[in-house]
Amino acid sequence: MTNLIIDDLPVTFNGFAFNADFKAVLRLLTIIQDEEKNENEKALSIGRVFFNGVVPESEHLWDFISSFILRKGLDDDDNENYDSGEKNFDFFVDAGLIYSSFMQAYNIDLRSETLHWWLFVQLLEDLPDDAALKKVIHIRQEKPKKENGREYNAYLARMKDKYRLYTPSISSFFGD
Repeated sequence: MTNLIIDDLPVTFNGFAFNADFKAVLRLLTIIQDEEKNENEKALSIGRVFFNGVVPESEHLWDFISSFILRKGLDDDDNENYDSGEKNFDFFVDAGLIYSSFMQAYNIDLRSETLHWWLFVQLLEDLPDDAALKKVIHIRQEKPKKENGREYNAYLARMKDKYRLYTPSISSFFGD
């Protein structure tokens, strides 16, 4: 198991340096989602963003990228949030909430900060309950009340509609 405090975090694959910054991973996810690009165009784009211009030839490249993004090098318990079934969070839809929550909780300006992907995800997972993102996730997860909750349930339905997600989960890109 990797210790985020004392262990070196991965920044190479088969001798090739890669950009482990969270912004590079978010760009990579955007490339993967781009339905207008074919596989070769995606590979070239990934090479530019993630591998500083050169995509290493390896039959294990996608396994590595998937493992890195989903943090499979960590304890298996740390991956539960990615495979929870119902989606209650999206890196792109919730970008503003992520930004404001990091400012609120950690005084980190994500536009200017460089942060290893695994550290970024750990901080994201550990946001306090009063962070804007956590409040929205709570709304998305909340179930209607069965008794004496008609007014609250109407409010909850409006809030769920306001914060509804319509995008696939990250792990679905890698067949998980």
